[in-house]
Amino acid sequence: VPSHDIGHTISNVTSNVSQTAYCHGIGMYNGTNSSTISANTISGIIYTGPSTQGASGIDFQVINLNANILVVNNMISDVNSNGGTSFSGGASAGVRVGASGNSGGIRIYNNTIAMTGSTSIPGNSSTGISAALYVASTASNIEVVNSILYSDIQYNFTGTRTYALYSDAAASVFSVMNNNNYITVGSQGVLARACIVTGK
Repeated sequence: VPSHDIGHTISNVTSNVSQTAYCHGIGMYNGTNSSTISANTISGIIYTGPSTQGASGIDFQVINLNANILVVNNMISDVNSNGGTSFSGGASAGVRVGASGNSGGIRIYNNTIAMTGSTSIPGNSSTGISAALYVASTASNIEVVNSILYSDIQYNFTGTRTYALYSDAAASVFSVMNNNNYITVGSQGVLARACIVTGK
């Protein structure tokens, strides 16, 4: 089912109650294909409730490894939560691909993804993580081109980490990965967990 999200401003999507899914700005779920997400401004996606859920600017769980989805010219910022130790259990991401379902055929071009939140937040775990872009091990055929991946999130626990790019996927998952800027700020920042994994 095609779904086109173009030119929207999505902001201040927040929750502090118990829930069974991530807070997100745009969600692409089971059955979505041949779609475009373009020229959207997404900000203020925040979850602070008691559940082991997080927040994501754009969420892909399409249960389709050849979904043919173009993500282009979007601005994503201020996506945050209490944090967690996995991207299916509370860890937040600007763009989250496949954490709860096989997702592939996704082209991420010319986007700015900024996990802003330099003021320390409590966090739920001393090993919590967050990332501008997360790609799951079950993903396939992902392209990331000409995008800025930035994070300055700081949790109160010193052992937590925030990443520009966090990938659980094998190198073969990234069919194209060129001309991206990876930026982290602060003592908890790590450019990428995926450099060795992808080789790109």
